[in-house]
Amino acid sequence: MFEHPDPNQYELGKDSFDPEGKLSYQNLRQVLLNPCDRIKFNSNETHDTYMASIGMGTPWAKYNFYVARINEIPPIETPIHKELKIHVSLKEEEWSRTLGWNIVKYVLGSKRVGSFKVIRPEYNMSDDPEQRGKDITIYAGYNRHLNVTSWLYILQKITITFVANGVKPGYRQQSTTEKPEEIIKGSKYFSYRYYDEIQKKSLPFPKPDPIEAIDLSCLVQPYEHQKYDRPASHDLSIMHLWNHKSL
Repeated sequence: MFEHPDPNQYELGKDSFDPEGKLSYQNLRQVLLNPCDRIKFNSNETHDTYMASIGMGTPWAKYNFYVARINEIPPIETPIHKELKIHVSLKEEEWSRTLGWNIVKYVLGSKRVGSFKVIRPEYNMSDDPEQRGKDITIYAGYNRHLNVTSWLYILQKITITFVANGVKPGYRQQSTTEKPEEIIKGSKYFSYRYYDEIQKKSLPFPKPDPIEAIDLSCLVQPYEHQKYDRPASHDLSIMHLWNHKSL
């Protein structure tokens, strides 16, 4: 029988990016209780400084923990599209969300990724049917020091580590006319879209689309998605909110 590993462990050893777990899901939920709460973290591995907080600025933001790198990194000549967002689907259970986030933030942190968020434990993305499967959002386009090859490595590493530790995908992400979403080729975990955070509107997929070069079908992913067969588990005001505000 498969035994779940300790959610504090990442891969097969310690998290060298965040060895004390300052940005772990457990610590975020214990420390970030109010909008004014902050966690400032300095990584000895990458020498980057991160700030974690509950989301602010728009009504829906408070349902997420945000982590952002606050120091600048020089851009490269051919970075990924600046409006790219990647979504990660995790099974809606405490264990998968905890370990899934801890793995994601370790891999992202080790590559100096600067902006990502996760749904807080009190809520589920599936409370709005159109948002299910988007448990973690990675603001890939903000990271002007990474190209498509870098993102291929990142998504491969996250996938392999998920499977090795028994982290299952949640609901398959949905695409709508208002918010078109594409599945990353061969992945049970990742989808993406292009979104202008300033104008708060979805953008057409570029032609050619650089993400079409990422193919994860060669990676073993033995788990199935959750089936969407239940009503919302929280106050329907969340659904009302999400149906009228862009994530």
